[in-house]
Formats: sequence, structure tokens, C-alpha cells
Amino acid sequence: GNGCHYRGDSRVINPQGEIIATADAHQATRIDAELSMAVLREYRDKFPAWRDADEFRLR
Repeated sequence: GNGCHYRGDSRVINPQGEIIATADAHQATRIDAELSMAVLREYRDKFPAWRDADEFRLR
């Protein structure tokens, strides 16, 4: 992190809100997790929040 200190506690959370994997706090940690693309697509079809996105550009 270029001298930046991060808290850690990163997580992988599935569409149902369940925690799949958690990184250690205050330590460099690698998280390996596997998500099902079919489950993600099914959830996106049932909860199409992306359709409400606003278009914008940063310059």
C-alpha cells in the first residue's frame, strides 16, 4: 500500500449477505473464495438494482 496502513477485515459476501471469507485484521492476508456465476446471475435477475444506476463521468 505505498506506506498506507489499512485496517484489514476485508470480506467476501455472497448475494444472500452471508460471509464467505474474512481477512485477518491488521495483517497482510490473501482471501481465496469461490462464487457461482449462475447464482450471481440469478440474484441479479431477481434484484436488478443496477438498472437504477446514474450515468456520470469524472474528469
